[in-house]
Amino acid sequence: LTKANLLTQDEKYRTAARDLISDWIDRNPIGIGVNWTIAMEAALRAISICLAVELMWPLRADEQEWLNKVTASLWQHLLFIEAHSEFSHFVRSNHYLSNIVGLTTLSAALRGPGVDGRFRRYTRAVQQEILLQTYDDGGDYEASTGYHVLVSQMFLHSYLVQKARGIAIDPRFEQRLTSMFEWLATLANDQGTVPQIGDCDDGRVELLPDDIRQATLPVEHRNSLKLASYLGLGSYLFAKPFGGDRSDGVWFGARSINVPIRERRPVEVLSESGLAVARSDEAEVIFSAMPNGINGRGSHTHCDKLGFVLRLDGVEVFCDSGTYCYTRDAERRNRFRASSAHNVLVIDGLEQNTISPDKSELFRLGNDAAVSPIVCRDQGEVITLSASHSGYERTGARCTRTIRLRAGELVIEDGISGS
Repeated sequence: LTKANLLTQDEKYRTAARDLISDWIDRNPIGIGVNWTIAMEAALRAISICLAVELMWPLRADEQEWLNKVTASLWQHLLFIEAHSEFSHFVRSNHYLSNIVGLTTLSAALRGPGVDGRFRRYTRAVQQEILLQTYDDGGDYEASTGYHVLVSQMFLHSYLVQKARGIAIDPRFEQRLTSMFEWLATLANDQGTVPQIGDCDDGRVELLPDDIRQATLPVEHRNSLKLASYLGLGSYLFAKPFGGDRSDGVWFGARSINVPIRERRPVEVLSESGLAVARSDEAEVIFSAMPNGINGRGSHTHCDKLGFVLRLDGVEVFCDSGTYCYTRDAERRNRFRASSAHNVLVIDGLEQNTISPDKSELFRLGNDAAVSPIVCRDQGEVITLSASHSGYERTGARCTRTIRLRAGELVIEDGISGS
């Protein structure tokens, strides 16, 4: 609504935005109800309110009372997030990241005692956290393409807030953020769509132009991993060729801009993330030997070791079914994490990684299937990718998969060694 007001100068959008925010504050007193259950919810909401107010700035004299109300609510958000921080010395994820990104935004927007110190503390925390939650190759350590998008957007948002406030950016932070875009560009097809691997969270810090365009499509044609505008934004900000939709340009608001086209090499390996992409003529194969996310915990990981995605002319023929929706139903949740839901070898109906039927374990996965590094050989006419995992060693077997791609032909060879 505030974007619509800025673009059209139509007062009705501004009025609607003010009324919606006021109504939400009135109906959701702090600490009561589902909207105050976790700090992540409060952090992302606070960012949205801050962005809305900034787009409406400067506010008029007759809007001052509304601004005072919103400012008081934002202070409540800041104190709530601090009091319910999702920090842990043992396991940190996108939840804690959202907390410190939200606190960075709030402490940049608010004025008052202790705010400047908060801002410095939280910006340092964000710059340090990217080195913990991502690999050197740019991959998010939660082992999910959907969560990679959400996490990279949180880091990007904080990066832009820090730049706007004149904070010195650690070169390692900017380099790692750039690598996160490079990671997405490696996996994306020519239309800027990234394959589904692991759980998919379509949460956003703010909606992308692609998200808004997707909302106009029938449900069966929507894809929350259509990221042409996001890749184009990265290209624009970092002056690097991450690409976008080659057929349709990259859309920002109502206009299309040209972004540098990224060179597509025959084979690319994201070694720490455990992913490789091979290309030949119209075919692309994404081979996955991703370790369990968050140092083995596997919160958003699936039993997909040695799985693959095959695209022909950019369209997925073999795909990862993903997780259609989070649910308290353990059977449904586990069905979509199971080995049988993926393009992998299953032995004796067993799971690669142990899956507990306990409802308290819906975001944990056994770490049985240790994966080997992907071995890649590019012999010109033939590209070979291979890796193995230990998920079935409890039965006496070790699994190896070799993928060979050449013009017009894909060969998948599964090997079982042991008794």
